[in-house]
Amino acid sequence: MSMEMSKVEFALSQAQTAEDVIIVCFDSEGEMSMHSTITRGPDILWALELSKNYVLEMGQPEDA
Repeated sequence: MSMEMSKVEFALSQAQTAEDVIIVCFDSEGEMSMHSTITRGPDILWALELSKNYVLEMGQPEDA
């Protein structure tokens, strides 16, 4: 058995010190589920919109 972390284990380890988390999951069939420590819908949506802006600001790598 490999001692390396899976992608999921790595992501969860990075979030361990956070106060709140939103986890968007995709299973092997592409079905999505979401788990959150934030309980109010408007607050979840605000956090998702904030993260969307963060992703958009990251930009895309230049095509080689």
